[in-house]
Amino acid sequence: MRLQNVFLSKAGNLELGINESGFLQIYFKTSGVEAFAEYGVSGVIPLNQWTYIAVRY
Repeated sequence: MRLQNVFLSKAGNLELGINESGFLQIYFKTSGVEAFAEYGVSGVIPLNQWTYIAVRY
């Protein structure tokens, strides 16, 4: 699956984005293992508005 509206990316190992439905999308790649996940409830993160998001890795 491909991330949409990526707002943070670090050397191809971490990407954060928000899809059209308002879900937070996260992609990780460590030691050759890749993982993708979506979090939230539809519409919780609105597009074109400031929203505070915290991620701990």
